[in-house]
Amino acid sequence: MGNWQIEFFDLEDERYFVLYGSYGNSYRQRVFKLCDYEFSSILDGGHVLTKGRTTTTIRFYEHKDKLRMELAIKWRGWLLVSRFRGNVSNMGRQVVKENLERYFCTE
Repeated sequence: MGNWQIEFFDLEDERYFVLYGSYGNSYRQRVFKLCDYEFSSILDGGHVLTKGRTTTTIRFYEHKDKLRMELAIKWRGWLLVSRFRGNVSNMGRQVVKENLERYFCTE
């Protein structure tokens, strides 16, 4: 996804989703323990994750004939805290969608 890397992994029987990368001299990462989030809805081309007052939106869209992914983290559903976005392949979209749909915990 552009300069960002996406990774899914299991640690101590828990499923994680990590987004990390470098931009210039800085390094950023976000780690999501998927069982801590509620899978609240499926948007057109994406997902919404909620945890407390934090909403994370993962969406796919076309821009200038390229497939793009955006992950936006918002406080109370409107105040943007962090955003990652970049180009993604069709295979990348499938990997993200399959992993998110498959590993959400239901209690």
